Amino acid sequence: MKSYQKTLHLMTVAQVNAALHKLGADFKIKHLSDLVFLETKTGKNTIDQGFVAKGNHLYAITAHYRDLQEPTNFDRGQLFVS
Repeated sequence: MKSYQKTLHLMTVAQVNAALHKLGADFKIKHLSDLVFLETKTGKNTIDQGFVAKGNHLYAITAHYRDLQEPTNFDRGQLFVS
């Protein structure tokens, strides 16, 4: 488990803002605590996304990433519109 933890990194505010910009957001966060993190009801694990809402838009941002041996692509976030 410790080897897994060493490869796990929390995104920075700049990385979150870059993901928000790519999703079309016209605002920036100032602190990671500006994101809402949800905890599952059955356990103490949090969902790996932070959420922020503005108007009728809900932005879901992947809050952490892992170092991997091979390059890979992953979605930094999703946009939901009511």
